[in-house]
Amino acid sequence: MLMKTGMEILKFAGRLSAKFIIWLAARLEK
Repeated sequence: MLMKTGMEILKFAGRLSAKFIIWLAARLEK
């Protein structure tokens, strides 16, 4: 149970950080 929750959090954080990095890269290009 705890491992599953940890994996869900990691997946969510990974998606969030990926979006943030893409947004940051788009901002820096302009």
